[in-house]
Amino acid sequence: MSFVKMQFVPGRSFVHRSDPILKLIWLVFVSFFVFVLSDPVYMLLVLLYVSAIFVVSRTSFRQAAGMFSLLALLLVIVLAFQVLTNQGRGQVVLELGLGLKVTTAGLYAGILLTSRFATLLMASMVYIFTTDPMDLAVAASHVGVPDRLAFSFILALRFLPMMTEEGTVVRHAQIVRGLTREKGLRGFLDRYAGYVLPLLLVGIRRAVNMGIAMDCRAFSSGKRTFLREFRWSNSGKILLLATVIYFAVILYVDATQGHLLKVQIEHWSW
Repeated sequence: MSFVKMQFVPGRSFVHRSDPILKLIWLVFVSFFVFVLSDPVYMLLVLLYVSAIFVVSRTSFRQAAGMFSLLALLLVIVLAFQVLTNQGRGQVVLELGLGLKVTTAGLYAGILLTSRFATLLMASMVYIFTTDPMDLAVAASHVGVPDRLAFSFILALRFLPMMTEEGTVVRHAQIVRGLTREKGLRGFLDRYAGYVLPLLLVGIRRAVNMGIAMDCRAFSSGKRTFLREFRWSNSGKILLLATVIYFAVILYVDATQGHLLKVQIEHWSW
């Protein structure tokens, strides 16, 4: 079992130099926009744009390989589910037997939902891989976010890679002790169940230690100071402006040309 690592990767790219607040606005804007579009072609264009931002961030594909593998698996499951559950709508493309068939409605819904899901995950990866949690804390304090609320988001970003590393330690410990699992679905479930209790105990222990450290340092007892200074970045403004222009063009084409993908579906409204 391999664990997917989702953590900040230091770099000097255009996206890394963008401040956390503008990048967060970019992430929220992209997340909202993907639910506005209802045509798979436009959604694929948005996914292509977000993928280009990921490439510009110069994040190593080797570091993100685990996340891409998980993303591919989830997309295949979502696509198959949508294609097979949209039965009896639209034109039949392929007969699979046992009463199952692939229709134009199923393909339409499957491509739309998978591209929407992939865009959300890709945009989240861009933000997590290029945003230092400490910079996020400084930015949140600068815009007036309460310390406890801001610190909860920072802890989430820090605990995720910590738990990933702890999971790797548990896996190596089980291998050293010669622990073997059955093959098949039962072995798969047993293997994952073997990580629940160790990771739960580690998480509780880390949370208790973190709480004690915060109390000892009188956390949230007064105004906090930071070594780093927050500044609005020009690269973040350019990123947000380019995104707004790109999405505005897509909305304009959608409003004037309509759906680029024409599908004849009976009793179904898109």
